[in-house]
Amino acid sequence: MKKTAKRIIIVVIIMIGALAVAGYSFVVRQSNTAANIQYDTMGTIDLSQIPDGVYRGYAGKWMVQVTLDVTVSDHQITDIQIVRQVCGGNYKALDTVPRILEAQTANVDAVTGATSTSKAIMAAVYNALRDHAQ
Repeated sequence: MKKTAKRIIIVVIIMIGALAVAGYSFVVRQSNTAANIQYDTMGTIDLSQIPDGVYRGYAGKWMVQVTLDVTVSDHQITDIQIVRQVCGGNYKALDTVPRILEAQTANVDAVTGATSTSKAIMAAVYNALRDHAQ
């Protein structure tokens, strides 16, 4: 009787662990998909139409989220401050910010190993600016 109870407990623990791993995997995939969809629907921003100011942008979902402030001065992106960032595996992709500042566009090469987080940063910059063109 004791052996049967131990086996049942072991099987239940293994099943709970497997479900936890599967659930985590699902959430990560959904987060990455959300960032990719937002990135894939980005258009272009004409910075000559954006007035000076600081604009807040958000992109992502669940485990890949970015909230940031984009500063525009004299029709150029002069600063990007990450206000809040959630990223699975701690892949922050902070190298995306200088790439955007140098290229003056939200559409730059993603950071290797942090593609979804890079895309979330790019989409957040785009989202911050898209509705402010004059």
